[in-house]
Amino acid sequence: MNIVSRIVLFTLILLGSVPGYGQSKVHNAASVRQLEFLVRNGDNIKDISAKIKVPVREILKANKLSSRTYVAYPGRRLWIPVHVQPKVWDPTKEDMTGNSPSREDRGAGEDYEPVIDSSNYKLLEDFINLSEARSDSFEYENIDKHIRKIDKRINHLTYMIDSLKQVDFKFDYEDQDKNSILGEMKMSRDKYYIEGPLGKQIDSLKEEKIRLGQRRIVLRNQITEYEFLVDNAGYSERNYK
Repeated sequence: MNIVSRIVLFTLILLGSVPGYGQSKVHNAASVRQLEFLVRNGDNIKDISAKIKVPVREILKANKLSSRTYVAYPGRRLWIPVHVQPKVWDPTKEDMTGNSPSREDRGAGEDYEPVIDSSNYKLLEDFINLSEARSDSFEYENIDKHIRKIDKRINHLTYMIDSLKQVDFKFDYEDQDKNSILGEMKMSRDKYYIEGPLGKQIDSLKEEKIRLGQRRIVLRNQITEYEFLVDNAGYSERNYK
């Protein structure tokens, strides 16, 4: 390698090591999309722009507004250009038994999500992503279906356990103390079936039912907020300053 080639190579290495030189930030690597949000905490466009680090002109253009002092009241729908990134799906977290809602039942929605960092975290505090809100409503509607499916499965397994117990006890004893012996054996059988494979399936289903019930409460609270904002949007528009 001659001296000129060495100098060029050294220059390229040096420039490549300078932070920001020839390197794109994560945001630049992500695409920009206009997403529809529901305003949670009202404010004027100028202050909203400062909070979420999106230029005023872009917000005005996306919503066909002209005044930077326009107040986006609680419950108003606002289009905001934001950086997005591909939504990562982890198949290891999916339940393959069919007891929990699938990605489709959860309303997985779009295959991308907003890029949130320290510069625009207010986007999560002051706004609600309407795409996610719709997914929440869809998931909420499907959770009851899966809880009913779990109850049906638990009842079936319980019936199987009871049937097996009946089969095991279809024999006679001539011993004078047969009732005592049968009682002890029944307790032993009960313990086996409750703690055995069928019992463990029932326990697992009950745990999943509890988890779904907790998720249902979270979704119901979120949906209640969405509904409140939408229902009171007219009042907010007239009175919010």
